[in-house]
Amino acid sequence: MVRGVNDRFMAAFGDRLTVWLDVNAKLNINSNDPLQMLTNILSAAANPNDPKLRDPRLLAIILQEIQVRKMFSFLGLSAQDFIGILKANGIRVNPVLENTSNPGNFLASTSDTFRITATGRAGRIEKTLTAVVRYDDLLGKLLYWKED
Repeated sequence: MVRGVNDRFMAAFGDRLTVWLDVNAKLNINSNDPLQMLTNILSAAANPNDPKLRDPRLLAIILQEIQVRKMFSFLGLSAQDFIGILKANGIRVNPVLENTSNPGNFLASTSDTFRITATGRAGRIEKTLTAVVRYDDLLGKLLYWKED
C-alpha cells in the first residue's frame, strides 16, 4: 500500500528490505554480501559522487582488503578498521564516522536482528520455518515466525 512499491519493486529489492530492525539500528559493516558492502562504502564516503568510487578496480581492491582483514580477525572487522581501509585507498570519509562516540555515527560491527530459515523433510513432506529474532541480554525475542 505504498506508492511505487509494487511486485516489480519487491522482486528487485524485497530480499534487502526489513521492517524488523530497531529504529536506532546501525549499518553493519560485516556483511558478506558484495552489493551491501558497496552500499556501505558509498554510505561512509564524504562524497558518494566522488569519481574514485566509480572506478571498479579501486572498489575491487577495497572489497578484497575488507575480506582479507575479516578473514584474519576472529570477531570480524571493526567500524574503525573499515574506515581505515577506505582512507588508505584514498576515499575521503564522512567526518561524523571517524568518532565512534558521535551520536550521528551510523556504522556498527554487529547486528542484533536475524532471520533464520530452516527446512525439514520426512519422506515426501517438507516444511519450512522462518523466524525473525532479536538478540538481547536475556534469551532473545521472537519477533515473527511463519510455517510454510
